[in-house]
Amino acid sequence: MFASGAVVRTNHLVILVAEEDVGLRCLLWRFLRADGHKVIVTGDGEEALKAARSHAGPINLVVADYDMPHMNGMELCECISNERPGTRSVVISGGAAGREQIRAAGLSFIPKPFTPSAIRAAIEAAFRCQPLPDRMEVGEAA
Repeated sequence: MFASGAVVRTNHLVILVAEEDVGLRCLLWRFLRADGHKVIVTGDGEEALKAARSHAGPINLVVADYDMPHMNGMELCECISNERPGTRSVVISGGAAGREQIRAAGLSFIPKPFTPSAIRAAIEAAFRCQPLPDRMEVGEAA
């Protein structure tokens, strides 16, 4: 649920995937498509940024590998968030590098290897992570 109590809707999203491993990229595409999402797959951060800039419609979520050549997953998520406010992010990583930085940035994180249910849970978590309003009136639910 969001802070307002609304149910999180995570079906039929447009998801941009940035993953350099071809096999994992294909698995992510298959998992996400099976859940009804439109998936744009790319092999690295620079390619993903180009795809995001050329995509005319919304991109609801970025799923990015932390360790990629040219631009890491956090840098990619930051660039896309700056250019497309409201786009949520999930960062995946097979190593210990960056985990604390990812969590400190408030991004959803999935350690490799992962299951389809772990991806679903991370997507839902990314949409629950919504900043509260700057000012709340007395009596409003947080």
